[in-house]
Amino acid sequence: MENIEAAIEDSTDFGDLIEDSFDALDIEYPSESWLRYGTENNQHVLYPIYLGEVLNERYLVEHKLGFGGGSVVWMAFDLKDKRSVALKIMALGLEWTDNECNRVLVFPMKGPSIYSLRVWEIPVASRISAARQLLETLASLHEAGIIHRGKSRPYLLFQFLTYTKKNKNIIDLNTGNCMWGVASLDGLTRAARYELLGRPQKVVTTSVELWKRCELVSTVEFPQDLRTDELYLCDFGLSKNLATSPPNEAIHLYHIALQNDFMGKNQLLLVISGAT
Repeated sequence: MENIEAAIEDSTDFGDLIEDSFDALDIEYPSESWLRYGTENNQHVLYPIYLGEVLNERYLVEHKLGFGGGSVVWMAFDLKDKRSVALKIMALGLEWTDNECNRVLVFPMKGPSIYSLRVWEIPVASRISAARQLLETLASLHEAGIIHRGKSRPYLLFQFLTYTKKNKNIIDLNTGNCMWGVASLDGLTRAARYELLGRPQKVVTTSVELWKRCELVSTVEFPQDLRTDELYLCDFGLSKNLATSPPNEAIHLYHIALQNDFMGKNQLLLVISGAT
Protein backbone atom coordinates (compact mmCIF):
# COMPACT_ATOMS: atom_id res chain seq x y z
CA MET A 1 0.00 0.00 0.00
CA GLU A 2 1.09 3.53 -0.66
CA ASN A 3 2.30 5.72 2.13
CA ILE A 4 -0.58 7.10 4.20
CA GLU A 5 0.80 10.62 3.86
CA ALA A 6 -0.23 10.52 0.21
CA ALA A 7 -3.85 10.40 1.32
CA ILE A 8 -3.91 14.16 1.79
CA GLU A 9 -1.40 15.17 -0.87
CA ASP A 10 -4.01 16.41 -3.36
CA SER A 11 -5.90 19.19 -1.63
CA THR A 12 -8.11 19.91 -4.65
CA ASP A 13 -9.63 16.55 -5.59
CA PHE A 14 -12.80 16.12 -3.58
CA GLY A 15 -15.15 14.63 -6.13
CA ASP A 16 -16.95 16.06 -9.12
CA LEU A 17 -18.93 19.30 -9.01
CA ILE A 18 -22.13 18.97 -11.05
CA GLU A 19 -23.20 22.30 -12.50
CA ASP A 20 -25.83 21.21 -15.01
CA SER A 21 -29.22 21.74 -13.36
CA PHE A 22 -30.75 18.64 -14.95
CA ASP A 23 -27.91 16.33 -13.88
CA ALA A 24 -27.98 17.89 -10.41
CA LEU A 25 -31.45 16.42 -9.85
CA ASP A 26 -29.88 12.94 -9.70
CA ILE A 27 -28.01 14.10 -6.60
CA GLU A 28 -30.64 16.34 -5.04
CA TYR A 29 -33.56 13.92 -5.28
CA PRO A 30 -32.15 11.11 -3.06
CA SER A 31 -30.35 13.53 -0.69
CA GLU A 32 -31.43 15.58 2.30
CA SER A 33 -33.40 18.70 1.36
CA TRP A 34 -31.60 22.02 0.98
CA LEU A 35 -34.29 23.53 3.21
CA ARG A 36 -32.99 21.52 6.17
CA TYR A 37 -29.86 23.69 6.20
CA GLY A 38 -31.78 26.96 6.39
CA THR A 39 -33.11 28.53 9.58
CA GLU A 40 -36.49 29.71 8.33
CA ASN A 41 -39.38 27.49 9.47
CA ASN A 42 -36.90 24.76 10.38
CA GLN A 43 -36.77 23.18 13.83
CA HIS A 44 -33.95 20.75 13.01
CA VAL A 45 -31.24 22.84 11.34
CA LEU A 46 -28.42 20.83 9.76
CA TYR A 47 -24.84 22.10 9.79
CA PRO A 48 -23.66 23.00 6.25
CA ILE A 49 -20.62 21.00 5.12
CA TYR A 50 -18.52 20.87 1.96
CA LEU A 51 -16.00 18.25 0.86
CA GLY A 52 -12.46 19.29 1.71
CA GLU A 53 -13.55 21.13 4.85
CA VAL A 54 -11.49 20.44 7.99
CA LEU A 55 -13.35 20.30 11.32
CA ASN A 56 -11.58 20.97 14.60
CA GLU A 57 -8.29 21.25 12.65
CA ARG A 58 -8.34 17.46 12.50
CA TYR A 59 -11.13 15.85 10.47
CA LEU A 60 -10.91 16.27 6.68
CA VAL A 61 -14.36 15.65 5.15
CA GLU A 62 -14.06 13.42 2.06
CA HIS A 63 -17.42 11.77 1.30
CA LYS A 64 -20.96 11.24 2.60
CA LEU A 65 -21.99 8.00 4.29
CA GLY A 66 -25.69 8.78 4.68
CA PHE A 67 -28.33 10.91 6.37
CA GLY A 68 -31.43 10.58 8.49
CA GLY A 69 -34.09 12.60 10.21
CA GLY A 70 -31.72 14.11 12.75
CA SER A 71 -28.23 14.00 11.26
CA VAL A 72 -25.90 13.63 8.29
CA VAL A 73 -23.00 11.17 8.49
CA TRP A 74 -19.77 12.04 6.68
CA MET A 75 -16.65 10.04 5.91
CA ALA A 76 -13.58 11.95 7.05
CA PHE A 77 -9.85 11.41 7.29
CA ASP A 78 -8.41 11.89 10.77
CA LEU A 79 -5.28 13.97 10.17
CA LYS A 80 -3.96 13.14 13.62
CA ASP A 81 -4.46 9.37 13.81
CA LYS A 82 -4.17 8.82 10.04
CA ARG A 83 -7.36 6.81 9.58
CA SER A 84 -10.84 7.08 8.11
CA VAL A 85 -13.66 7.86 10.55
CA ALA A 86 -17.38 8.55 10.46
CA LEU A 87 -18.61 11.98 11.56
CA LYS A 88 -22.25 12.06 12.60
CA ILE A 89 -23.25 15.74 12.60
CA MET A 90 -26.48 16.16 14.53
CA ALA A 91 -29.19 18.66 13.64
CA LEU A 92 -30.14 21.36 16.12
CA GLY A 93 -32.86 20.51 18.63
CA LEU A 94 -36.49 21.57 18.54
CA GLU A 95 -35.98 24.74 20.57
CA TRP A 96 -32.58 25.91 19.34
CA THR A 97 -31.31 29.35 20.30
CA ASP A 98 -28.93 31.86 18.76
CA ASN A 99 -25.94 30.20 20.45
CA GLU A 100 -26.99 26.61 19.84
CA CYS A 101 -24.53 23.78 19.16
CA ASN A 102 -24.45 21.13 16.46
CA ARG A 103 -22.93 18.03 18.04
CA VAL A 104 -20.48 15.98 16.00
CA LEU A 105 -20.01 12.36 17.04
CA VAL A 106 -16.78 10.72 15.88
CA PHE A 107 -17.01 6.97 15.28
CA PRO A 108 -14.86 4.25 13.75
CA MET A 109 -15.58 3.70 10.09
CA LYS A 110 -18.15 0.93 9.54
CA GLY A 111 -19.77 -0.52 6.46
CA PRO A 112 -23.27 -0.30 5.01
CA SER A 113 -26.41 -0.94 7.00
CA ILE A 114 -28.49 -4.07 6.51
CA TYR A 115 -31.22 -1.78 5.22
CA SER A 116 -29.08 -0.41 2.38
CA LEU A 117 -27.94 -3.75 0.91
CA ARG A 118 -29.72 -6.29 -1.25
CA VAL A 119 -29.62 -9.00 1.38
CA TRP A 120 -30.48 -11.78 -1.05
CA GLU A 121 -27.09 -11.22 -2.70
CA ILE A 122 -25.29 -12.01 0.58
CA PRO A 123 -24.34 -15.66 1.20
CA VAL A 124 -26.72 -17.56 3.47
CA ALA A 125 -23.92 -18.34 5.94
CA SER A 126 -23.18 -14.62 6.32
CA ARG A 127 -26.86 -13.84 6.90
CA ILE A 128 -27.15 -16.54 9.55
CA SER A 129 -24.02 -15.25 11.28
CA ALA A 130 -25.36 -11.68 11.19
CA ALA A 131 -28.71 -12.72 12.68
CA ARG A 132 -26.95 -14.62 15.47
CA GLN A 133 -24.70 -11.65 16.29
CA LEU A 134 -27.65 -9.27 16.34
CA LEU A 135 -29.80 -11.49 18.55
CA GLU A 136 -26.94 -12.09 20.99
CA THR A 137 -26.30 -8.34 21.18
CA LEU A 138 -29.96 -7.58 21.84
CA ALA A 139 -30.13 -10.34 24.46
CA SER A 140 -27.16 -8.81 26.31
CA LEU A 141 -28.77 -5.36 26.23
CA HIS A 142 -32.12 -6.68 27.44
CA GLU A 143 -30.48 -8.61 30.27
CA ALA A 144 -28.97 -5.29 31.37
CA GLY A 145 -32.39 -3.61 31.20
CA ILE A 146 -31.54 -1.56 28.11
CA ILE A 147 -33.67 -1.20 25.02
CA HIS A 148 -31.98 0.19 21.93
CA ARG A 149 -34.99 1.79 20.23
CA GLY A 150 -35.14 3.50 16.89
CA LYS A 151 -37.65 5.08 14.55
CA SER A 152 -39.12 2.52 12.21
CA ARG A 153 -38.71 2.61 8.47
CA PRO A 154 -40.42 0.64 5.69
CA TYR A 155 -39.33 -2.81 4.59
CA LEU A 156 -37.82 -3.80 7.91
CA LEU A 157 -35.96 -7.08 7.75
CA PHE A 158 -36.00 -7.45 11.51
CA GLN A 159 -38.56 -5.98 13.86
CA PHE A 160 -38.63 -6.43 17.62
CA LEU A 161 -41.26 -5.30 20.09
CA THR A 162 -40.38 -2.38 22.29
CA TYR A 163 -41.17 -2.07 26.00
CA THR A 164 -43.39 0.96 25.49
CA LYS A 165 -46.59 1.44 23.50
CA LYS A 166 -46.68 5.23 23.74
CA ASN A 167 -45.30 5.69 20.24
CA LYS A 168 -46.07 3.09 17.62
CA ASN A 169 -43.20 4.38 15.47
CA ILE A 170 -40.64 3.46 18.11
CA ILE A 171 -39.34 -0.11 17.98
CA ASP A 172 -36.41 -1.83 19.63
CA LEU A 173 -34.18 -1.25 16.64
CA ASN A 174 -34.31 -0.85 12.89
CA THR A 175 -32.14 -2.18 10.12
CA GLY A 176 -30.63 1.25 9.48
CA ASN A 177 -28.79 0.91 12.81
CA CYS A 178 -27.40 -2.56 12.05
CA MET A 179 -24.06 -2.03 10.31
CA TRP A 180 -21.83 -4.52 8.55
CA GLY A 181 -18.11 -4.38 9.14
CA VAL A 182 -15.89 -3.07 6.36
CA ALA A 183 -12.30 -3.77 5.40
CA SER A 184 -9.88 -1.10 6.57
CA LEU A 185 -9.25 1.78 4.20
CA ASP A 186 -6.24 2.93 6.20
CA GLY A 187 -3.11 3.17 4.10
CA LEU A 188 -4.98 3.99 0.90
CA THR A 189 -4.76 7.31 -0.88
CA ARG A 190 -7.91 9.35 -1.22
CA ALA A 191 -7.93 8.52 -4.93
CA ALA A 192 -7.87 4.82 -4.05
CA ARG A 193 -10.70 5.26 -1.54
CA TYR A 194 -12.75 7.05 -4.19
CA GLU A 195 -12.07 4.24 -6.65
CA LEU A 196 -13.42 1.70 -4.15
CA LEU A 197 -16.40 3.70 -2.85
CA GLY A 198 -17.28 5.78 -5.89
CA ARG A 199 -16.24 9.35 -6.58
CA PRO A 200 -18.53 11.79 -4.78
CA GLN A 201 -20.84 13.80 -7.01
CA LYS A 202 -21.79 17.15 -5.48
CA VAL A 203 -23.84 20.28 -6.07
CA VAL A 204 -23.72 23.69 -4.39
CA THR A 205 -26.95 25.37 -3.38
CA THR A 206 -28.10 28.68 -4.79
CA SER A 207 -31.74 28.37 -3.75
CA VAL A 208 -31.25 28.74 0.02
CA GLU A 209 -29.34 31.58 1.66
CA LEU A 210 -26.74 30.03 3.97
CA TRP A 211 -23.95 31.53 6.03
CA LYS A 212 -21.23 29.24 4.61
CA ARG A 213 -20.61 26.93 1.67
CA CYS A 214 -22.81 23.84 1.63
CA GLU A 215 -22.78 20.87 -0.72
CA LEU A 216 -25.27 18.09 -1.34
CA VAL A 217 -23.22 14.97 -1.98
CA SER A 218 -23.97 11.54 -3.39
CA THR A 219 -23.69 8.69 -0.89
CA VAL A 220 -20.85 6.18 -0.65
CA GLU A 221 -21.51 2.86 -2.38
CA PHE A 222 -19.83 -0.02 -0.57
CA PRO A 223 -18.87 -2.91 -2.87
CA GLN A 224 -19.71 -6.38 -1.56
CA ASP A 225 -16.07 -7.44 -1.46
CA LEU A 226 -15.30 -4.73 1.12
CA ARG A 227 -17.98 -5.99 3.52
CA THR A 228 -16.94 -8.23 6.42
CA ASP A 229 -19.17 -10.65 8.32
CA GLU A 230 -19.02 -8.70 11.59
CA LEU A 231 -22.26 -6.94 12.47
CA TYR A 232 -22.47 -3.85 14.68
CA LEU A 233 -25.45 -2.30 16.45
CA CYS A 234 -25.04 1.47 16.27
CA ASP A 235 -26.78 4.72 17.17
CA PHE A 236 -27.81 4.64 20.82
CA GLY A 237 -29.27 8.17 20.75
CA LEU A 238 -32.77 6.91 21.60
CA SER A 239 -31.69 4.04 23.86
CA LYS A 240 -33.25 3.75 27.29
CA ASN A 241 -32.27 2.08 30.53
CA LEU A 242 -35.53 0.91 32.03
CA ALA A 243 -34.16 1.05 35.57
CA THR A 244 -32.50 4.49 35.50
CA SER A 245 -31.91 6.90 32.62
CA PRO A 246 -30.94 6.50 28.96
CA PRO A 247 -27.38 5.14 28.90
CA ASN A 248 -26.21 7.85 26.51
CA GLU A 249 -26.70 10.40 29.31
CA ALA A 250 -24.13 8.61 31.43
CA ILE A 251 -21.38 8.52 28.80
CA HIS A 252 -18.59 10.99 29.56
CA LEU A 253 -17.09 12.38 26.37
CA TYR A 254 -14.80 15.31 25.70
CA HIS A 255 -15.95 18.01 23.35
CA ILE A 256 -14.67 21.04 21.50
CA ALA A 257 -16.93 23.93 20.51
CA LEU A 258 -16.27 25.81 17.27
CA GLN A 259 -17.97 29.18 16.88
CA ASN A 260 -19.03 30.44 13.47
CA ASP A 261 -21.09 33.26 12.03
CA PHE A 262 -24.55 31.76 11.46
CA MET A 263 -26.85 34.10 9.50
CA GLY A 264 -25.79 36.91 11.80
CA LYS A 265 -26.00 34.62 14.84
CA ASN A 266 -23.54 32.42 16.63
CA GLN A 267 -23.70 28.74 15.75
CA LEU A 268 -21.48 26.31 17.59
CA LEU A 269 -20.17 23.06 16.20
CA LEU A 270 -19.64 20.62 19.05
CA VAL A 271 -17.16 17.85 18.25
CA ILE A 272 -17.47 14.74 20.40
CA SER A 273 -15.16 11.74 20.18
CA GLY A 274 -16.32 8.47 21.70
CA ALA A 275 -14.26 5.45 22.66
CA THR A 276 -13.20 3.43 19.63
